[in-house]
Amino acid sequence: MKLMEQFAKIMAVSGADEIMLPEVMPARPFLEAAGEYLGARMVFLEGAGNVRRCLTPDLTIAACLARINGGAHDPSGRFWYSGNVFRESEDESLVIKRRDIGMELIGEEASPEAHLGMCDLWWRLLPAHVQEQVRVYVDDRDMFAMLLEDLAVAGPLRRRLLAAYNRPEQLRAMINGGMEPKPSTHLNIAKMAVSLGNDKGMQFLANWVSTQSDGVTVGRGLDEICDRLWMLGELEAAGGLDEHQTISLKNFLAVECPMANLPSLLAERQIKVGGRLLELIKAYAAEASQMNWEPERLIFRPANAERLDYYSGFSFQALTKNRERVFAGGRYDGLMEQLGGLAMPAYGGAIN
Repeated sequence: MKLMEQFAKIMAVSGADEIMLPEVMPARPFLEAAGEYLGARMVFLEGAGNVRRCLTPDLTIAACLARINGGAHDPSGRFWYSGNVFRESEDESLVIKRRDIGMELIGEEASPEAHLGMCDLWWRLLPAHVQEQVRVYVDDRDMFAMLLEDLAVAGPLRRRLLAAYNRPEQLRAMINGGMEPKPSTHLNIAKMAVSLGNDKGMQFLANWVSTQSDGVTVGRGLDEICDRLWMLGELEAAGGLDEHQTISLKNFLAVECPMANLPSLLAERQIKVGGRLLELIKAYAAEASQMNWEPERLIFRPANAERLDYYSGFSFQALTKNRERVFAGGRYDGLMEQLGGLAMPAYGGAIN
């Protein structure tokens, strides 16, 4: 049975509705919700009018917009689709067209059972000979947030680290540097703004960005640039990470092990976790141990890959030995509201 037919039958049994997604869409929602990583690889179209359009670069955003603009009083539910994703290659030499089959669970709360259950769904769709070549790497940004809280990391530092979580190299470089901002014109402007207080400071930044900065980068509007500058000023006021915080964060981000073995590995390496974080880790490990997988096929590795800006919690990606992506997805609790809909939790994934 073909993958598409098999998946459609599973979706029908689960009560999911099929939605059709366009191949050409307004570019702005993708730029604002997904950030620079996607914006740099989008395929923009020439055309008349004030609305900049693109070939659809991401089906999760497209599916959420379909629900928001579909006229339903309640956009929540389970939805599946099959559609093309278009992105430029990294060297911008060609347009890559990829066919994805995916599902979105809009309005469904987070839980280790639900998250690993989605991984298991995609895994079972793979032929046995493909399963033998694949490892699934999982992560949960909420774990990192809880660790920052346990370590009593100052609020501005915590917000900056969480904002960088979807950019692993940047995140690790920030921690290695102790979170101390480097002297720059931007830092001086940010410090001045924070010293003025919230209202006057933000107005000062808005005026400076509009008249003195180098302009708006891809996917970054005036408000977002001002927010980032404000965060920079707060970082300077908060000071950097202390030695204990830096070592603890480095040790946690260096973890890579089967999810079922995570509690014992943290204990072996004397990485102290407690409270809500320990409960969450044990819940994931318990769910993983009940899955009919070889333990080494489901690997926990924090901040394991570049992710689009809208991902907010749990994420997963299945890779072959050649590092080719087979399926991927995650949680995006703030996306519906960001796109103009109701605030509600959501997660999803796709196979290609």
